[in-house]
Amino acid sequence: MQRVEMTAMERIVFHIDVNSAFLSWTAVQMLLHGEKLDIRTVPSVVSGDPQDRRSIVTAKSIPAKKYGINTAEPVSMALRKCPGLVVVRGDWEWYKKCSEAFIAICRTYSPVLEQFSVDECFIEMTGRVEKKKAFAAADALRREIASRLGFTVNIGVGPNKLLAKMASDFEKPDKVHTLWTEEIPDKMWPLPVGDLLWVGRKSAAFSGHSAQVSKALAEQHLRTSHRQEQKYVLTPSTLQPRQLMCSGLIWSVLFISHQSLAVLARSSSSLFNVAVLASHNSQSRPQ
Repeated sequence: MQRVEMTAMERIVFHIDVNSAFLSWTAVQMLLHGEKLDIRTVPSVVSGDPQDRRSIVTAKSIPAKKYGINTAEPVSMALRKCPGLVVVRGDWEWYKKCSEAFIAICRTYSPVLEQFSVDECFIEMTGRVEKKKAFAAADALRREIASRLGFTVNIGVGPNKLLAKMASDFEKPDKVHTLWTEEIPDKMWPLPVGDLLWVGRKSAAFSGHSAQVSKALAEQHLRTSHRQEQKYVLTPSTLQPRQLMCSGLIWSVLFISHQSLAVLARSSSSLFNVAVLASHNSQSRPQ
């Protein structure tokens, strides 16, 4: 994998995440085959074998969440919570096609794309859209995916991957949200600390009830870092990762595939020529 770095002053990153991916993709497939019921509108889950109550829930609809149904729990437990639950079988080949189609549309908005999982990706929009027009560009992408593929996505917009991904997890489904550096105090700090990326239950219990537990340190680091131009990827050993996360100053490197680099090399955009030069400093994805 190759590594592309951009400075904090320049960056615009989109994180695109399919809403309830496996269930949404199954719903689209069923509707294409003449099914009248859209399982996204009722309590429903996807599992390996709908007839086997020992099978595991792999995806759930938003209405199913209201019954406390969780992914990875046995279908038998889900049915006890909601006796009228609709249980359908997953189709992994179909999911692969949906994922490829979704990624292909995202790639038309930027050749610099990191596929983060089967149902989510980051795209580098730096230099392709002005900050004041970033929301509109993301909304156009959201609408195009829904119109062409029949399923919805959330898109987060921010100056790095951390903030873009945090933004995409705000209100769902079918929404675009921003989380710029100046919006961190209002949008991120009031959140429960457990909503921060990679913060587990033990860390959340230790840290307190909101992200404001690191607010003072975050503000101090923001004041210091804004005095000079520096890259978000810098993580001084004197600061703990959680403090950097609360500053929004972490997890900025965009890892792109060789396929993306091939597309990027054909681009006439000077930005992506710069990105290619920056990408020579490659390293493996952080664990």
